[in-house]
Formats: sequence, structure tokens, C-alpha cells
Amino acid sequence: MYTTGFRTISHYSELLKSMKEEIKLNLDSDITLGDSRNAIEQKILTFLQLTSLKMCLSVFSKLNFCVGTKELRSIYTDVANNLGTPAAKLVTFGINSYYGNVSVNEVKILAEEFKDNIVAMRILKSRVRFYVYNRNLDYATKQKLADALKMTITPKAINTINK
Repeated sequence: MYTTGFRTISHYSELLKSMKEEIKLNLDSDITLGDSRNAIEQKILTFLQLTSLKMCLSVFSKLNFCVGTKELRSIYTDVANNLGTPAAKLVTFGINSYYGNVSVNEVKILAEEFKDNIVAMRILKSRVRFYVYNRNLDYATKQKLADALKMTITPKAINTINK
């Protein structure tokens, strides 16, 4: 299931790459006044990156819900280790954080591994934020998770369950 989801993302990425060139060609003929070519290319790049990120998050979420269960944690970890990709590790982390508990040490290890991968870090932070907001965790644990990712936890996250 993991590789099926990853193939979907890969196919979608290739579609976006081909669209990027087509959009640039169309814009070349339509540029008049206003933004420079470089500014327009930057806007296209930003749009494509955000669209790709949204696609990844969507596929990862679908994988979490389609194959996830609390009882198979060790199997997900084995799959992630066998595939050896950040995507596989993030899907496994997503499943484990949704259906079970995660440790601060586990988050630290992933944060260290993904420190030079902006997309993976963004997805990891998103999953940890979701975990913190939807669990009845003590304040110290929330702070340790936030510190592991160098992010702040808002009062909403601290008091979500206590309301």
C-alpha cells in the first residue's frame, strides 16, 4: 500500500512538472506590464510546491486510514525501514501517532534525520501538532515534543482537552 501511494504522488509530480513548462510558455506570450518573468516563475513555483505538499499530505492521510491499526505497529516500522525513504517513515509515524502513542525520543530521531529536508520536517511538524492537539497529554510532554521540533505550542494545544 505504501508504494502504491508513493507511485500516485510520483505520477502527480510528473504531471505538475509538465504543467510548469506549459504554463511558462503560455505566460511568455501574455506578459505585458507588471510582474517580471522571474516574479511570475517564482509564483508558479510556489503554487506547484504548495499543490505538491497538499497532494503528499492527502495521500499520506489516506494511507494512515486505509492500512492503519494499533496492533500492527511493528509491521509498519519494518516496512518503513525496508523502504528506507522519508515518505515511508512519515506514513509510519502518521499511523503510529494516530492509532497509538509516540515518544519524544522517536520525534527527536526523525527530526534529526529530516533536519535538511524541509518538506519532511513540515509534514512531521504537522503530524506532531495534530497529535498534541488531539491527545490528553501533560504539559511537560507537549513541551518536550515542541522542543524536539523547535516549534511553539500555543495555549490552544496546551488546553485543548482540559476545556
